[in-house]
Amino acid sequence: MVRSILLLVFLFGLFEVLSQDNTEFEAGCRLPFYSIAKKRNIDDKCGIEGTGTSRNTDANKLQNAAKNNFCATGRTRDMRVRDFVDLHKKVKNAGISYGNYLAVPKNRSGLQNLGEGNRVRFTGYINHVKYANVSTGESVNCKEKRAWNNDIHIELTERKYTRNKCKRISAEVSPHYRPDAWNVTKLGKVEDYKMKIRLTGHLFFDASHVSCPDHSGDGYRASSWEIHPVYRIEVLVDDQWKDIHEWDERRTPHDEDENS
Repeated sequence: MVRSILLLVFLFGLFEVLSQDNTEFEAGCRLPFYSIAKKRNIDDKCGIEGTGTSRNTDANKLQNAAKNNFCATGRTRDMRVRDFVDLHKKVKNAGISYGNYLAVPKNRSGLQNLGEGNRVRFTGYINHVKYANVSTGESVNCKEKRAWNNDIHIELTERKYTRNKCKRISAEVSPHYRPDAWNVTKLGKVEDYKMKIRLTGHLFFDASHVSCPDHSGDGYRASSWEIHPVYRIEVLVDDQWKDIHEWDERRTPHDEDENS
């Protein structure tokens, strides 16, 4: 019995080691939030491709690298929910494979032709925010567990009190070099106060998932296109946009106009 337990402990530890990439993270460019970046433990042991999957490994590593693209440049395009939905439909019409980790495409040129890799911005409200995959980890983050090693998943809507899941899009804050002020507690205050938020980042198609257009409106988000990773977070305070790390969350803001 004792030997069996020790064997299980050993195998579990071996799995943990094998699941790690042990490669230092290199963005390949100056981080867009360089002045407030905070190096994390995960930056020393999880490279830009994360770890592979049991099957379709190369395609998922390529997707992980896209999830970790901090280098999008050029003109920032302002997007609305309908723009994310239209892009999702274009993926379907183009016959690009998606839907689960086995369907992740081995070549992302078709997605890049549709806009993946562009710098975009979305203005709206937080519908829900959480640390994702804290108990299981995710291949993009080398299957590391716990909040500080995983993405912050933000669901966004255009209007303040929207509850329809098919009218919200996703943005994700990477754990790599994540600034201290970019945390769920502070973002949760933005959600609670119904503050207008503006996120800038990399346009990315998550081919591991399906969305409302795939199920006739039955789903949990409007599109599998995301802002991932996030480059900048701003909140509207007294009718002025302010970077979230400069906002004092202890001060309750007055109710902002949705049309501001």
